Amino acid sequence: MKFLSLFSVIIAVFILVFSALFFVFLFSSQDTVYTNISYGNHPQQKFDIYFPDKLENMSENSPVFLYIHGGGWTSGDKTEGKEMQKAVNDMGCIFVSMNYRLIHETNDADCSDMLCDIDDVVKYLALHSETYHIDTEKMAIGGSSAGGHLAMLYAYSDNRSIPVQFVLSLSGPTDLADVSFYESKTLTPEQAAYLANRLAGSNYSLEDILKNNADFPEFREISPISYIKEDMPPLVLVQGKADDLVPYKSAERMAAAMNEAGAECDFFLFEYSGHDLDDSRDEEIRQDYFRTLISLFKEKLDLNFENA
Repeated sequence: MKFLSLFSVIIAVFILVFSALFFVFLFSSQDTVYTNISYGNHPQQKFDIYFPDKLENMSENSPVFLYIHGGGWTSGDKTEGKEMQKAVNDMGCIFVSMNYRLIHETNDADCSDMLCDIDDVVKYLALHSETYHIDTEKMAIGGSSAGGHLAMLYAYSDNRSIPVQFVLSLSGPTDLADVSFYESKTLTPEQAAYLANRLAGSNYSLEDILKNNADFPEFREISPISYIKEDMPPLVLVQGKADDLVPYKSAERMAAAMNEAGAECDFFLFEYSGHDLDDSRDEEIRQDYFRTLISLFKEKLDLNFENA
């Protein structure tokens, strides 16, 4: 009996060691980065996957953070957000950065096409979850500027195939039915009207937009603030008070409306920063934002790490 007991222990240890070695082999044989993975036929329908460098920070099926670049819905590239990518990978989370169809005079891409692109990437990741060792049930989404707007809109409207655990918006427009969006110091009113019409698939004149305070159903439909309800995923909303492109008052209203509805919103207003959120005088609140984001990665994505 003692022999059988000892034999059972040896077998159990062997299985544990073999499993550990297999796991190391599995991920050491995998590239750290996969680039230009196609999820559609359009040249812009590609994404990159970045894996954590430290195997001890990564589980066999890891959470994923999907990042959407900015660029005013007309430009930008998935290679942006390197600092975010490094921070996410350091927490043991897979980082996916995507391109999507952009507004251009030679095409008719609109907001619905961009949201479809996001959903196509999400469905691709779910379909190939075993290949890339992704746990799509533990997915968060975020972006900067136009990417923040699209991340919120995707998570909060009825366009998603898989629920997200939380959302990050860095200087993302929350309300395109707010006339102050058309009074930007960076864009001319004509440029702002063109973007809103292209996104919404509408054709309102600037005169009508200003006369009606931009309060049109098509503009409300492409505004994240229109989809607030109690059970929406938590939002980390970061906005610069000196932003000349996105009115900070809209972000304040978004945060206030979410709190009133009983939804979870952590709002960080950078007092001195503009659209890029880079004024050094905002370092204290920047650290507060980082701590909140790290807590969400731990709580919502079930990540276990000491430092990020």
